[in-house]
Amino acid sequence: MFYSLSTLLEILIVERAHALHLHPGERPVVEAARNLFQVSGPPIESGDTETLLRQVAAKDEFREFQSARLVSCYHHVPGKGWFNVMAFREQEHIRLEIRAVR
Repeated sequence: MFYSLSTLLEILIVERAHALHLHPGERPVVEAARNLFQVSGPPIESGDTETLLRQVAAKDEFREFQSARLVSCYHHVPGKGWFNVMAFREQEHIRLEIRAVR
């Protein structure tokens, strides 16, 4: 996995972005000031979004995701802030949207 959770959250913070969109097979997309742009670097690999979701979701939240095919959970990084992580199953892939909570 090329992008760690801490790296992705740092991109969100440094870019002062509202959200980060993660789709397998595509580079991460930053949403800032009503504009979207892809970060430089490789695309998200298949399976990376599930790994990232497992890092932030509690067991009951992940079970909810498995049955409902979507979930919203919060992740706190001391000194950095709170983040809302939304996961959506689309076909056989998991798409993530990470938003800074201000």
